[in-house]
Amino acid sequence: MSALKKSIFVFYGKFVNIKFMELENQRKKGVIAPARAKIERGAIFAADAHFNPINRSEILAFLDKIINGEIKTKQLFLLGDMSDLLIGGFEYLLEFNKPLIERIAAVADRGIEVYYFEGNHDFLLNEVFSNENIKIIERGDQPKLFDFCGREALILHGDREAGIFYEIYTLILRNKILLKLLNIFLTDSVKNAIFGAVLRRQQTKKMYRKIANFTEKRSKKIEDWLKAADIVIEGHFHQGAYFGKLGAEYKNLWAFASPSGLENGQFGENKETQTRFIRLEYAQIGNADEILIIEEP
Repeated sequence: MSALKKSIFVFYGKFVNIKFMELENQRKKGVIAPARAKIERGAIFAADAHFNPINRSEILAFLDKIINGEIKTKQLFLLGDMSDLLIGGFEYLLEFNKPLIERIAAVADRGIEVYYFEGNHDFLLNEVFSNENIKIIERGDQPKLFDFCGREALILHGDREAGIFYEIYTLILRNKILLKLLNIFLTDSVKNAIFGAVLRRQQTKKMYRKIANFTEKRSKKIEDWLKAADIVIEGHFHQGAYFGKLGAEYKNLWAFASPSGLENGQFGENKETQTRFIRLEYAQIGNADEILIIEEP
């Protein structure tokens, strides 16, 4: 192997999955890992709302139902890409996403614990939210290990194990120094024009494209995770897929976003196949304790 290739693999290993591998090494050596956060029974998971106020605002009605108590939960897990574009520190984007930001804060103000996993459309979120009930999980800390009724759960947005070139791209895109310099030196009119163009393009984004052989492809990519955990939950791919493999359960969420909006007063453009969110439950079935993934319309 050439020196260049070795350097690339070292770079990849350092930045892609080092925290997860350190945790796995601790487990293998019998070292007690740091205390893990717990997922409560009935916790809600939603991903990929791709909010924009023009044609994808259905996430607001959902959050309103949590705020007014119509939908009850102790925890809300937002698995990234909840907005078409939300980057902390940019006033144009903060104003654009104000209805979404205010409602997430209102959920937390009710004492509901919110875990917001940064996606590839929303990051630097520690500069957006200050409520102590809103815990931001940066991409570098994903997948994050949780305890669910004594079982190990790995939770993430989903844009991991995507290859080294994507890793380099996303490291540049999320570089805090670079973004702060752009924020300082670009005029408001230039920033607004750039963000406006991106958001207009996002309005026509198709929310579902079937990925051929998704189960086979994804299970190979995350084989180590499936061996190490009891359940893996992620968004990003919009496939709504479920499978059990290597002793673990895997769930990919449907995109919460729907091009039909809420005109018919229903969540989901196709109630027969698509669901907006899931709940995680735990129950004894026969002689076995089982993790239950409950699909919600």
